Amino acid sequence: MTARKRTNTGTQKGQPSKRRAPGPRTKKPLPVKYTDLIAIHGAVATVSALLQRRGIPTNLKTLKATVENQLGGREFTERHLRQLATIDPQSVKLRLQLVQDEDGNSERELSLRV
Repeated sequence: MTARKRTNTGTQKGQPSKRRAPGPRTKKPLPVKYTDLIAIHGAVATVSALLQRRGIPTNLKTLKATVENQLGGREFTERHLRQLATIDPQSVKLRLQLVQDEDGNSERELSLRV
């Protein structure tokens, strides 16, 4: 019986790899709804930072007009804020609180921290 000599099948210095390089990957664009949310998140982050520097409470009422202006007139709603909070709960924190006006009527107000 003759002993078989083991050969090293791995690559050694100076030898090219026998594995194929993966083919070119084409990146698929994100759906429009996701790209819109990315734009909304950027606008909300910018506006909320500005409001915090000025000492103005950050809520939907104070954000709405400025964020819509930054988005080129697109509507900005509470639903968008909730979507952002669902996707990235660590960066967008929402708090719902009841606020009373001068007449004693209470209404809910959504405040946030980005």
